[in-house]
Amino acid sequence: MIIIKIKLRGTAESRELEFKFEDGPYPIDQANKLKNVPGVYVILCQDSSSSRVIDVGQSDDVRKRVTNHDRKDCWRKHCRQESLKVAATHISDEQQRLSLEKEIRQHCKPPCGEQ
Repeated sequence: MIIIKIKLRGTAESRELEFKFEDGPYPIDQANKLKNVPGVYVILCQDSSSSRVIDVGQSDDVRKRVTNHDRKDCWRKHCRQESLKVAATHISDEQQRLSLEKEIRQHCKPPCGEQ
């Protein structure tokens, strides 16, 4: 499991968002270990001291989507292959998946995918 924490600094107060991904993280070349269920996935550039989100998405089948993804070149452009990881959280409801994807994309501003 991986927990992504994002500190938000507003004018009135600071708060922290926390996103839990229970499936992974796995090295990107082991994405076939992801469960083939609906969910939200994050592509991470992770080394021993830090981790950053370089892409986020949602799918009816996260394993199939990640293993056949059209943005793999973008992931490799922004992170060395050995540091690329993938993690997912399982969410059946499409609207909840879309909402979580949008929230992570807004706050993490990953370099790959739609902004």
